[in-house]
Amino acid sequence: MKELLKEWYSGNFAPCDHVSPKTPEYFQSIHTIDHNKEYFKSNLPPDEYTLIEELSSSHYRLAAIEAYENFRYGFRLGIQLLCESLLSSD
Repeated sequence: MKELLKEWYSGNFAPCDHVSPKTPEYFQSIHTIDHNKEYFKSNLPPDEYTLIEELSSSHYRLAAIEAYENFRYGFRLGIQLLCESLLSSD
């Protein structure tokens, strides 16, 4: 625990860097996204493809916000459970 706390304090640990799905569905989704982006890039005028890139970036930002909020909620919930278990008179 001491080492993790030190790493986190020093900026050498970011929980989001250690979570990456490794399921077939995840990799298939990445492949589908890459394939579709290449298709649109090849078949649309540059200004229309730019709109698709902006849409994609917006989705990415929303997913990042949701991931942070889920992490925050889970962290707070974990602390609450820990406090309740430590303060319980049972």
